[in-house]
Amino acid sequence: MGQGGFKQQKKGDHFVKGIFLEGISAKEQAQILKTQQEAYDTFVENLPEEEQQYLCLPEIVSYISAKTGKIKTILLAPYMNQRDLWGANQSIPKQQWPKILLQIAKGVKAMHDCEFAHLDIKEDNVLVNEENGVFTAKLTDFDLMQNVEDEEEPRASMQEDIRALGEVFYHVSWQNPVAEEHKELFNALTELMRGDDPNTRPTIDQLIPFLERMQAE
Repeated sequence: MGQGGFKQQKKGDHFVKGIFLEGISAKEQAQILKTQQEAYDTFVENLPEEEQQYLCLPEIVSYISAKTGKIKTILLAPYMNQRDLWGANQSIPKQQWPKILLQIAKGVKAMHDCEFAHLDIKEDNVLVNEENGVFTAKLTDFDLMQNVEDEEEPRASMQEDIRALGEVFYHVSWQNPVAEEHKELFNALTELMRGDDPNTRPTIDQLIPFLERMQAE
């Protein structure tokens, strides 16, 4: 595939991202977009409605430019006014960090429960919104997601998500996101998540209860 890029802007209550692909024919572009669309549609169809609150789900719209004749794709997603976690981390109050970490983890769990791995978890792919002083986070960017039912080792991709999530937790740890009484366990779990041996990493279902307890306290 040739090099590509995107242009983005806010329109009303939606964040608009226009993707273009370079160095390949319109027919090849159409096939790539069709494959991505089919995988995405399968995922969304199996996603329980109550879990959608943890994911920034775009609507994918493809069209042929009347001016150039080239295929273009627009992603329409709910607008998150604080950009991504990397850009917003200094704005998030300390007492809200446990909730933010839990929301990110629940986004991962929503995908894993549907037998999909995200495969690109990082601060840039967590969008943050603020309303009346309350911050919320949603996982986004599903271009690399994969249905693990098609894998010889179905849990391998999910464990890669856990490793990547551990990197996110590690990168925000300097914000002291957990209370002092939880810090030692949080740091230990983060190191397990980032470990080289996937068999020693916790599953997302093992992480959620700890994060819920951390938020409640």
